[in-house]
Amino acid sequence: MNLVRTSLSLDRQLIDECLLRGRSTLLGIICLLLAGTHMATASDRVSINESISLSAGTVQDGDVRTSNGAIKIGDQSRIDGNVATSNGGITIGNGVSAGDVLTRNGKISLGEDTRVGNVKSANGAITVGARTEVTNIQATNGAIRIREEARVGGIQGRNGTIVIDQGAIITAGVRSHNGVIRIDGATVVGSVRSTTGEIEIRDSKISGDVGSSHGSIRLDGMTELTGSVLVERPNRAGRFWSRFAGGDRRVTLEIGPDVSVSGDIRLVLGNGESGRLRISASTRIDGRITLSDGIEVVGEVPDGVVIETVKGML
Repeated sequence: MNLVRTSLSLDRQLIDECLLRGRSTLLGIICLLLAGTHMATASDRVSINESISLSAGTVQDGDVRTSNGAIKIGDQSRIDGNVATSNGGITIGNGVSAGDVLTRNGKISLGEDTRVGNVKSANGAITVGARTEVTNIQATNGAIRIREEARVGGIQGRNGTIVIDQGAIITAGVRSHNGVIRIDGATVVGSVRSTTGEIEIRDSKISGDVGSSHGSIRLDGMTELTGSVLVERPNRAGRFWSRFAGGDRRVTLEIGPDVSVSGDIRLVLGNGESGRLRISASTRIDGRITLSDGIEVVGEVPDGVVIETVKGML
């Protein structure tokens, strides 16, 4: 069932909720039908239970939407609205401009030299091509990959690896809950934080803090950090995580010899928990180092850096 160029008005926000939050095919359709007079405008391309494919160079004045089907936008197209589907992947070619790109169950792939608004997927990976610009990215259950020289606002992931390639610029920080974060040769304006996943940063510039509660952190290469490195885990949280992970999980903070940290280094775990700090005498640290009393130091602390030992957190 295609709804193309009808004369009724479309409440874009309402349709987004229908497509992204519907629990089943039937519910998604009912949600659209309950919108009543909030159907498609004369310039929207809307389909139910069918995929949509637009050829290269297409100019679409409004939204491109389907409830159950994939969407493909050809190279050099211009979409003056959002691209959204409930159950299906979205593929956007090279040199495309569009509004928000949204799906509930499916992958999102953006080509090179493309410009879009917010990109969100509840259950599916998101890939951003080289030199592409995105306002913000959010994925619940899926990996996020940012290719070379792409420019993205904030990145939020929950269950999936986040990889940021060389030359990419992130202007509003990177956050993950259970996924690994890998940054190689990129620039991040803002903090890089993960709750349970590991963080690996190499040859990058980070103008904010790098922090984790349960995951190890590794800074290597010519990485420059203008904030602090923070690993803080209360004792009760540590006990819970050890049971959840099926055994003891020792946190390691590793800082390479050519890394510079303008802020502090803080590795403070719960009472009785052990951890490890690997560091080199040539590492530049402008702040102080604070360690709880179960932390092992491997390597040589740089000259002039003050180390403070504190009791583990309760």
